[in-house]
Amino acid sequence: MAALPSPTQVAGSSSSIYEAYYNVVDPNGFGSVGGMEAARFLKRSGLSDVILSKIWDLSDPGGRGCLDKSGMFVALKLVALVQNGKDLMISNVTMDVPPPKMGDIPLPKPTKPPPPRNSPLITSLPPSAVDWTIKPAEREKYDKLFDSLQPLNGLIPGNKVKNVLMESKLPFDTLGKIWDLADQDKDGMLNRHEFVVVSIDFSYCLITIIRKYD
Repeated sequence: MAALPSPTQVAGSSSSIYEAYYNVVDPNGFGSVGGMEAARFLKRSGLSDVILSKIWDLSDPGGRGCLDKSGMFVALKLVALVQNGKDLMISNVTMDVPPPKMGDIPLPKPTKPPPPRNSPLITSLPPSAVDWTIKPAEREKYDKLFDSLQPLNGLIPGNKVKNVLMESKLPFDTLGKIWDLADQDKDGMLNRHEFVVVSIDFSYCLITIIRKYD
């Protein structure tokens, strides 16, 4: 018995809709839907009992009398195939068709991305951009701060930079993003150029820190 395609393969770009339908029949997340519950839900499609019987047989090839998540997704996709005039074949379940219409159950609306938080703007700057984004006087201060951290062979280890970053009082996740952007070669240390990138990413927070080294 061949394994059914995964839910992701079956749902394709309509995964949020398939997930919403599945959550209706398995609200507790048991990972299995009983035969009666599944049958009642599939009846909402308005398809004939003959068609639904064929859909059930294809979705439950092992004859267990219940459907796991993969089986339920397949059943929903087979409903969608019939509703869109496609052949009722298990080989078509990865075909890209509109999601099924299940009676009076509304399709979930696409969710909007959350609004941006009031956090410092963090951008990845190409090396060529650094020279023209800061003024000579600012670069001198950043160089002075870099030298004050006593670089070894032109590099400052991460633990020293961490102490400076912590003084900014920024959230840990923001500091982590700043570090990831700055440590371009992922060696756990910053050279002079990478340190300047850090300084640009939260320069307004560094103002008070730099004054300690003036």
